[in-house]
Amino acid sequence: MAPFRIDKITDRFSPGFLVIAILATVSTIIVWMRPESTIEGLEFWVTSRPHYSSYKPVIDRWKATGEENVNLVLLEGRALERRMMSSFFTGTPIAEMLEVTTGAAKKAWRGPLEAVGFTDLTDILHEKGIYEQFNEPSFSGWTTRGRIFGLPHDVHPVLLTYRADLVEAAGIDVEELDTWDKFMEAMRPLVKDLNGDGRPDQYILEMAEASAGIITPLIMQAGGDYFDEDDRVSIDTELNARVLSKFAVWAAAGPNKLTADKTIGDGPGRKLQMDGYVLAWLTPDWRAGQERLYLGSLAGKLKLMPLPAWEEGGRRTTVMGGTMVGIPKSNPNPEDALRIAVSLYSDLEIARDMFAVTNIISPVKATWDDPFYDEPDPFYSGQPNGRLFINQAPHVPVRSASPFLELAGVEVGIAYGRLIKYAGAEKIYDPDVLYPKARELLGRAQKDVERQVNRNIFIDRNES
Repeated sequence: MAPFRIDKITDRFSPGFLVIAILATVSTIIVWMRPESTIEGLEFWVTSRPHYSSYKPVIDRWKATGEENVNLVLLEGRALERRMMSSFFTGTPIAEMLEVTTGAAKKAWRGPLEAVGFTDLTDILHEKGIYEQFNEPSFSGWTTRGRIFGLPHDVHPVLLTYRADLVEAAGIDVEELDTWDKFMEAMRPLVKDLNGDGRPDQYILEMAEASAGIITPLIMQAGGDYFDEDDRVSIDTELNARVLSKFAVWAAAGPNKLTADKTIGDGPGRKLQMDGYVLAWLTPDWRAGQERLYLGSLAGKLKLMPLPAWEEGGRRTTVMGGTMVGIPKSNPNPEDALRIAVSLYSDLEIARDMFAVTNIISPVKATWDDPFYDEPDPFYSGQPNGRLFINQAPHVPVRSASPFLELAGVEVGIAYGRLIKYAGAEKIYDPDVLYPKARELLGRAQKDVERQVNRNIFIDRNES
């Protein structure tokens, strides 16, 4: 046998390639020989640092007393979503419990029901009486084709924040403004040109005119949605068109413009809030917590009120956002995981801390009578803001959890923006006159969304 000659290898491969090959071989051997690590107890992944901080003391106490063994892990949202979808598609390891937001959760049910990676909780929630312990409408965001795949972490009812200092100085009593028509008409005199340049510097309501971020919650408040209970597209409806027509008239350029095309959730937007550019805006419970952090100069100048209804005696709230805890099918003990999730979400210490830090109210009805929700909030002029949100919690609208909901929102946002431009260009200030154009634009949006939905070959149209 001819002797092995190293120079033959070095002649064929560069030194850099050889170094990489040797390192790769050695690292592979080390990883292969390393004993497999195991984590004792149930692993729970979350993406919100405030949630993590609220859960950790209770979980640490459980561990110390031997009551439960839960390993809480904080991950960045996109990292959790990628690992979740990788596990659902390929079976890679994943935690026994995942806390995910609406956007991430909807991606899990793009296919047929049997392919959803989360455990179907519908039957066990009803059998064990868990469903009745929670705010029932809050399950709708985690329900697809009649089956529930998540336990709601929150309710996220929406109130209206308004500049009480300016509104009350103008002699306006908001208690009498129980419909949108009454509210906008009473507030109309507060649309003002403050610097004399011929353009208003003060508007009534925040309204994003190029997206559906605000118009969608308003549509849901009115009882509309973009999908029906069987997940069929239902964008082009009379109710949706009436909502768009009404707000497009108030948003259109001209003498009747009452809303401001600004998104006030960022730095420049908050500066406009503090300057009085808008006098009212939609506020879910979590946004109220952010307002205390970022709008300190408005402390004592703001108040909350129920949303004006679309008609006398109508719904005075809507819903924005949401988070659930889901149990992957790979978990061999889903009932244990559900029991732990219910214990966490029902824990009064966690509910108190969550509200104190984030202003998020609990979805568990048994916590709602606790007096910490009745404490006056100096930021909101001494109002008990927790109680105001809880009063509206049972009335949040049932909403679609379609995986195509985000796409539908984009298309409706485009339609809404075009309707506003059309109303301004044609000087149309009557919602009834604008209504046919709204139906036309929503009809286009419906066809665009239906085209995308019908391309999904994995969803059985007869499933419900």
